[in-house]
Amino acid sequence: MNLTRSLRIGCGALLLLPMCGTASRAAEPAPAVTVEAPTTPPPGSRERRAILDGLRTELIHLTGPDLVFVVSDLRVLEGWAWIEAAPQSRDGANRYEDVVALLRQQAGRWVVQVLGPCGESEDPDADCNADTGRLRERFPSLPPDLLPHDDAPAVSRVP
Repeated sequence: MNLTRSLRIGCGALLLLPMCGTASRAAEPAPAVTVEAPTTPPPGSRERRAILDGLRTELIHLTGPDLVFVVSDLRVLEGWAWIEAAPQSRDGANRYEDVVALLRQQAGRWVVQVLGPCGESEDPDADCNADTGRLRERFPSLPPDLLPHDDAPAVSRVP
């Protein structure tokens, strides 16, 4: 057998290998469709810091630059974030009214879309368990699993 003929046979055999793998893969079941669930970025992570910086931007004019958050709930899904937190000064000497916020990632930054205090407000949109129906109407692309359920307990201040 000459070298040219053996190269053609070798190349032909290589062309058949991918088809053999395809036939065996066709018998395997299709992967299940997964529904994404909200995630909570861990403390100290870049994503959590970016979300809290977006929220801080909205509150810093009221509290001053030394603002940190005690987070009781943080959910992130598909470029949206829901947060329930207690803002306070870094040393804990000054504590502010608990807040809830809906943020959206836009052009690489987290931007507050809705911001409200918890309770004690005459504004019906300021409830800790915000009217999720109205939020979904206002933001149709908002993932439904991101928001707390209507039967979820209200935010309690973390000591």
